[in-house]
Formats: sequence, structure tokens, C-alpha cells
Amino acid sequence: MRRFATDPEPRLRSFAPRDPNLPPELAAKLAADPEDRVRRAVAPHRNLPLQSLLGLLADPSEHVAEAAGASPFLPCEHMESLLNRAGL
Repeated sequence: MRRFATDPEPRLRSFAPRDPNLPPELAAKLAADPEDRVRRAVAPHRNLPLQSLLGLLADPSEHVAEAAGASPFLPCEHMESLLNRAGL
């Protein structure tokens, strides 16, 4: 699936995060993709660098931000901050 990371077609790029061994550099590149479907697909990836994941929390696409907020790799202190801001 990793080979799709640089495909010109966004639908195919969104398949690249299905590779559990996607290199962090490629995951970061996909997190900065102009297409929200690609950013959303990479948000929960275990190899996504923390800075990229945190950047996706403020993504203009609500779906991308939600996927980043639901990532199991988001550190607890950031999860707590999100919950506090939401009043929960």
C-alpha cells in the first residue's frame, strides 16, 4: 500500500496508511496532503509523527480533526486538553 503514497489520485493516496509499517516521513507527508480524505486516512496511523497529529487536530476539515482527536496514539495530556476545551 505504501507505493500509493505518491500517486496523483487522492483516492489511491488514501490507501497508503493501510500499510502498518508506513515510514514516519511518508505519514507526515500524507498529513500535509491537500485532500482531506488523505489527511483523514493517515490521522490514526501509529507512525504519524506527533507534530503532524497535533496539526491535524486543527485541520479545517471537521472529519480530519475528529479522526486526529480519536487517534489511539494521541498522548493522554492532549486528550485531556481536548476534553476540557469541550467542557467534558
